[in-house]
Amino acid sequence: MKIRSLMVSVHYPNKYHLWTPWNKYANLAISRLNEIEIEVIAPLPFSPPIRYLPYNEFSKIPLIEYSDEGTVHHPRFLYLLPKKIFYRFIGEFYRRSVSKYILNNIKKPDLIHAHQIYPDGYGVMELCKEWKIPLIVEVHSTGSLKTWLKDDKIKNKVFKVIQFSSRIFCISKELFEMLSELGIPREKIEIIPLGVDENKFKPQKKISRKDLDLNEEKLLLLLLFVGRLHKLKGIDILLKAVSQIKNDINNFRLVIIGKGSEKENLIDLSKKLNIEDYVTFTGELEEDMLVKWYSAADLFILPTTYPEGRPVVIYEAMASGCPIIATNLAGISEQIKEGYNGILIRPKNLDKLADVIKDLLKNDDLMKRMGENGRKRILEENWTWKGYADKNLEIYEKVINNEN
Repeated sequence: MKIRSLMVSVHYPNKYHLWTPWNKYANLAISRLNEIEIEVIAPLPFSPPIRYLPYNEFSKIPLIEYSDEGTVHHPRFLYLLPKKIFYRFIGEFYRRSVSKYILNNIKKPDLIHAHQIYPDGYGVMELCKEWKIPLIVEVHSTGSLKTWLKDDKIKNKVFKVIQFSSRIFCISKELFEMLSELGIPREKIEIIPLGVDENKFKPQKKISRKDLDLNEEKLLLLLLFVGRLHKLKGIDILLKAVSQIKNDINNFRLVIIGKGSEKENLIDLSKKLNIEDYVTFTGELEEDMLVKWYSAADLFILPTTYPEGRPVVIYEAMASGCPIIATNLAGISEQIKEGYNGILIRPKNLDKLADVIKDLLKNDDLMKRMGENGRKRILEENWTWKGYADKNLEIYEKVINNEN
């Protein structure tokens, strides 16, 4: 008899926004296990199809879609802006609309797995009580946890979910300790890192560069950033570092993949720094193109100033055989061994970032060795989506047996 798990995630990629694609990858990995059958609830903000209104494009997304991971439902709920003011109320709107939809349209599952404590976990908690089934919730970043705890109303909701949940999944040792310090029993917390598809993200530089039309005469050294174009990502520091190193090394290009509110500001900054010829903004890309860019890159750089847990982009770079420079924040130091598969620096340390980039670009053997070590570490630690799914199955069986 298969375990029926209802996966719930308000941040779920769709044709208009590639929000947190790892939630989809996680669900897809779990759905491939013979022992589990999943259905997905991916709520969307309600918005009429009126141009210029926030999220108006979501009105074009059907209520139900059929995807590789299974049936995906998109019930609507009220999501008021600005978020800074109304986020504390989102959980209630979510609970009333989404739980009602689930109750009326979904067969009772064996458990509900919410990809976030708030609003996902809070939104379905009462439903779990009514159905008398386990609730599993996840915490993906120290930043999110700290944000929830700053607002007393959200904090109270978060603690209600934590108290009720059968298990809390976190992705790093640092998050485990943070949750434990909040008084959560350690046996209730499980460290289950997110992962990467090691069969997709793999070293194949020559093939990828040919596919991207990057022959050796046009480009010798490729630097890569992948992520949201947000102030907290430290991309401005990276651009300033590029302006410093171009005087010593000129046979390189920085490719920035992603979209966000800072895009125009970053383009303007690259012009002011006179580095337009060294920087390419690709916008947001689908996974098949991401795979090519990771594999084609000589060096991956994540200069974030925000504690992100264990960023999936680092797993993807490691699996692709790419050495990494990243800031020593949150769970990143658990992914990168200093000098083994990458280099760690302090946030906003412009001169150090520029120096490390220059040193690595001048040392092909070191970059190659770090890239090989990164791929090796992914496989040794089982930081793969298959590894993630297997650990989920193990916990599912435990909580269901305990409930019974």
